[in-house]
Amino acid sequence: MDGDITARARRVFAFLLSLAAPGAGHFLLGAFRRGVAWAIGYAIVDILVVVGFFAMPVSLSTFLIAIAVALCASFAAALDTTRVASLGLRGHAC
Repeated sequence: MDGDITARARRVFAFLLSLAAPGAGHFLLGAFRRGVAWAIGYAIVDILVVVGFFAMPVSLSTFLIAIAVALCASFAAALDTTRVASLGLRGHAC
Protein backbone atom coordinates (compact mmCIF):
# COMPACT_ATOMS: atom_id res chain seq x y z
CA MET A 1 0.00 0.00 0.00
CA ASP A 2 2.80 2.41 0.89
CA GLY A 3 4.62 1.63 -2.36
CA ASP A 4 1.46 2.31 -4.37
CA ILE A 5 1.09 5.77 -2.80
CA THR A 6 4.76 6.51 -3.42
CA ALA A 7 4.51 5.40 -7.06
CA ARG A 8 1.40 7.53 -7.59
CA ALA A 9 3.05 10.57 -5.97
CA ARG A 10 6.09 10.04 -8.19
CA ARG A 11 3.87 9.94 -11.32
CA VAL A 12 2.02 13.10 -10.27
CA PHE A 13 5.31 14.87 -9.53
CA ALA A 14 6.72 13.75 -12.90
CA PHE A 15 3.61 15.15 -14.64
CA LEU A 16 3.94 18.51 -12.87
CA LEU A 17 7.68 18.59 -13.53
CA SER A 18 7.08 18.05 -17.24
CA LEU A 19 4.58 20.89 -17.29
CA ALA A 20 7.28 23.19 -15.92
CA ALA A 21 10.19 21.80 -17.96
CA PRO A 22 9.33 19.33 -20.73
CA GLY A 23 11.53 16.27 -20.47
CA ALA A 24 12.26 16.65 -16.75
CA GLY A 25 9.48 14.25 -15.73
CA HIS A 26 10.86 11.67 -18.13
CA PHE A 27 14.26 12.00 -16.44
CA LEU A 28 12.62 11.45 -13.06
CA LEU A 29 10.99 8.25 -14.31
CA GLY A 30 14.21 6.97 -15.88
CA ALA A 31 13.28 7.49 -19.55
CA PHE A 32 16.41 9.52 -20.27
CA ARG A 33 16.49 9.33 -24.08
CA ARG A 34 12.82 10.22 -24.27
CA GLY A 35 13.39 13.13 -21.86
CA VAL A 36 16.25 14.43 -23.99
CA ALA A 37 14.05 14.19 -27.09
CA TRP A 38 11.29 16.21 -25.40
CA ALA A 39 13.72 18.80 -24.04
CA ILE A 40 15.37 19.31 -27.44
CA GLY A 41 12.01 19.35 -29.20
CA TYR A 42 10.67 21.96 -26.81
CA ALA A 43 13.81 24.07 -27.26
CA ILE A 44 13.29 23.93 -31.04
CA VAL A 45 9.66 25.01 -30.63
CA ASP A 46 10.80 27.92 -28.45
CA ILE A 47 13.40 28.96 -31.01
CA LEU A 48 10.82 28.85 -33.80
CA VAL A 49 8.41 30.96 -31.74
CA VAL A 50 11.11 33.57 -31.09
CA VAL A 51 12.11 33.61 -34.78
CA GLY A 52 8.42 33.95 -35.63
CA PHE A 53 8.25 37.08 -33.52
CA PHE A 54 10.93 38.67 -35.69
CA ALA A 55 9.32 37.47 -38.92
CA MET A 56 5.82 38.74 -38.13
CA PRO A 57 4.56 41.96 -36.66
CA VAL A 58 4.07 41.51 -32.94
CA SER A 59 0.49 41.93 -31.88
CA LEU A 60 -1.70 40.54 -29.16
CA SER A 61 -2.87 37.71 -31.41
CA THR A 62 0.67 36.57 -32.32
CA PHE A 63 1.64 36.74 -28.66
CA LEU A 64 -1.38 34.63 -27.66
CA ILE A 65 -0.62 32.10 -30.40
CA ALA A 66 2.97 31.82 -29.17
CA ILE A 67 1.75 31.24 -25.61
CA ALA A 68 -0.75 28.62 -26.83
CA VAL A 69 1.94 26.77 -28.79
CA ALA A 70 4.26 26.72 -25.77
CA LEU A 71 1.47 25.53 -23.46
CA CYS A 72 0.42 22.80 -25.91
CA ALA A 73 4.00 21.56 -26.15
CA SER A 74 4.35 21.48 -22.35
CA PHE A 75 1.03 19.69 -21.96
CA ALA A 76 1.96 17.13 -24.63
CA ALA A 77 5.22 16.38 -22.80
CA ALA A 78 3.34 16.03 -19.50
CA LEU A 79 0.82 13.65 -21.08
CA ASP A 80 3.64 11.60 -22.52
CA THR A 81 5.16 11.45 -19.03
CA THR A 82 1.96 9.85 -17.74
CA ARG A 83 2.11 7.40 -20.64
CA VAL A 84 5.70 6.49 -19.77
CA ALA A 85 4.72 6.05 -16.13
CA SER A 86 1.68 3.89 -16.84
CA LEU A 87 3.33 1.68 -19.48
CA GLY A 88 6.74 1.51 -17.83
CA LEU A 89 8.63 2.67 -20.93
CA ARG A 90 11.91 3.38 -19.20
CA GLY A 91 14.89 3.69 -21.48
CA HIS A 92 12.87 3.72 -24.72
CA ALA A 93 13.26 6.60 -27.16
CA CYS A 94 9.77 6.31 -28.69
